[in-house]
Amino acid sequence: MIEFLLSSLVFYVLTIIGIIWLIVLHEKESLGWANTAFTLILVYCFWKFANFDFKKLGDPIEIIKWLGLYLVIGIGWSFVKWYFFLKNILEDFKNSKEKFEYDYEKNYKPAIKEIKEKNVWVINC
Repeated sequence: MIEFLLSSLVFYVLTIIGIIWLIVLHEKESLGWANTAFTLILVYCFWKFANFDFKKLGDPIEIIKWLGLYLVIGIGWSFVKWYFFLKNILEDFKNSKEKFEYDYEKNYKPAIKEIKEKNVWVINC
């Protein structure tokens, strides 16, 4: 069972599913579950790379590679978060616009028409 979970393809699929789960939980503002998902993903990744030789990090090239990987993942995560933020703002704007148009048609348009009919001489001056 452990060998199955540590195999490369299964590891990457489970990690991607976990990251998508984390994004969805974070976007739904379920931060407790998002923290749990992050912890589980982190533990799984550490478990996968438990045989990693941390002594190699003394090599400057290795440090630069890990730093580059960190920056690439961070930039990717930033774009994903920004996309979802803009998507939510656009959805809120569309909902507000629909509500405004409905209120305008129902409440304000007849009132404006009535005022124009009563005060036609003021508007035409």
